[in-house]
Amino acid sequence: MHRLLGAVTLRRTARRVSMVAVAVVLTALVFAVTAIGAAGAMTLTFVRHAESQANADGIIDTSVPGPDLSAAGQAQAAAIVSDLIAKDFDGFYASDMVRTQQTAAPLIAAGTPEQLHILAGLHEIDAGIFEGSSEDQGIGRIGYVVSPFLWVLGARFAPLPGSTDADGNAFDERVDDAVETIYDSGDQNAVAFAHGATIMFWVLMNVDNPDIALLLTHQLDNTESVVITGSPDDGWTLVNWGGVTVDADPSFATKMFVDFRNWVTPQQTSLYELSKAIRAGDLRRTVQAIGTGLTHLVVSTIDFGKAVVRDVVDAVHDLIPNRTGAVPVSAAVATGGADESDPVTIPARPAARADLPAAGDEQVFKPERVEAALTDAEPATTAEPMTKLPKMVDDEKDSAEPDSTVADTESDEATDSEPRSDLSEVSADSTKADTPDTPEIHADKSTGDSVTKSGTDGAAQKDAA
Repeated sequence: MHRLLGAVTLRRTARRVSMVAVAVVLTALVFAVTAIGAAGAMTLTFVRHAESQANADGIIDTSVPGPDLSAAGQAQAAAIVSDLIAKDFDGFYASDMVRTQQTAAPLIAAGTPEQLHILAGLHEIDAGIFEGSSEDQGIGRIGYVVSPFLWVLGARFAPLPGSTDADGNAFDERVDDAVETIYDSGDQNAVAFAHGATIMFWVLMNVDNPDIALLLTHQLDNTESVVITGSPDDGWTLVNWGGVTVDADPSFATKMFVDFRNWVTPQQTSLYELSKAIRAGDLRRTVQAIGTGLTHLVVSTIDFGKAVVRDVVDAVHDLIPNRTGAVPVSAAVATGGADESDPVTIPARPAARADLPAAGDEQVFKPERVEAALTDAEPATTAEPMTKLPKMVDDEKDSAEPDSTVADTESDEATDSEPRSDLSEVSADSTKADTPDTPEIHADKSTGDSVTKSGTDGAAQKDAA
C-alpha cells in the first residue's frame, strides 16, 4: 500500500515539474519574441496640428472630435507637405480629433503615406472645468496649464478638475499606450500629428534631457514639431523642439532633477494603479498592485542612489583638468619637444673668471707646454718648503733644550738633511740666486731675539751677535 501511494505521489510531482518547466520555456519564448519584434531605438516626430477654428477664435476647445481647421490652417497644412516628404517617414499617425487628421490630409493626397493610423491616446489634454475659456487671457488660460506643469516637475498626482485626464498618471498612461503602439509597429522613423499641450507636457515628463525653460520661452506654434529618439523601455531623448536643437547631455542640475523625478514617479504610478483596482473592487488586482508598488519603491530607491552617485562622479570628473595630453617628463627630456632625429646641442660653459685666457689665445693651456715648463723651470720654488720642513722640526727640539745654540741647530739641520743633501744644496743655491733680497727671520734659541739674514749683511749681523 505504501509503495502504491509513493508511486502516485511521484507521478504527481513529476507532472507538476513538467508543467512548471513548460511554463518557464513559454515565458522565455514570449520575452524573446517581444524583444526581437521591438528591438532598438526609433525616431518619433510629433507635429502640432495647423490652426483650428478654435485657435482662430482664441477659445480652449478640447472636445472630440473638435473643430475643423480654419482657412489659414488649411494653407498651413499644405505648406508643410514638401518638408514632411523630405523627412522620409515610414509610419503616419494622428489623434482622433478632426484638426490633426485634416493637417495630415494634404500629405495623404500627395500619396506619401500608405495609411494614416488613428490613435485616441494622442488627443489633447482634456481641459475639464476650463473648457471654453480664453486662450489668451483670464484664469482659464492659467488654470489649464498649472496642473500639467506640476506633472512635468514630478507631481503627477496633481489633479486637473473636471478632466478625463484626472491627473498626470492618467494622462501619461494614455499617451504611453499610444507611443508604445507606434513603437511596437516596427517603424523606425514615424510621424504623429497631435496637439500642443499633449506634445509639450508628455515629452518633458518623459525625456531624460528635459529643458523646462522651453515651456516659457518657446511654446509650440501651429505645425511646429518636436523630435525624440529612444524606446519605451530604455527611455527617450529630446533632439529638437520647434527648430531648437537640444543637447543630449544635460546640465548637472537637470540630471539631478531627472534622478529625483524618476524616483518619485514610480511610487505615484503604483498608487494610481492601486486606486483603480480598489475602485473596480478587484481583490486580485489590489493585492498585485500592492506588491508591484513595494517592488517599485525598492527598485526606484536603489536606482536613485546609483544615478545620483554616477552623476556626481561625472560632474567631479568634468571639473578635473584633462592631463591626458601632457607630455611625459621622460619624453620631454629625451626630445626636448622636438623631433627625436634633431641633434642635441649642449650649451657652452661660461668662463668662471674673466681673467682666464680666451680660446684661440697663445696662452691656452696645452699638455706639451706643461711638459716643457717642467723641464726648463728651476726647482727653487718647489724645493724651498722641503728645506724649511726640517727646521720646523728642529725648532720643536730646541724649545725642549734651551742651552742649544744656533750652531747646534745648523749642525742638526745638516745631519737631518744629509739624505737629501744634493737636493738641499740645489734648493739653497736656487733660493739665494732667485731671491737675494728676501729677508728671512729666525728666532735665536738662546736669547729669543730675532736675527735677520739678507745676503752679506745678514752674515755680518750674525757674526756680530
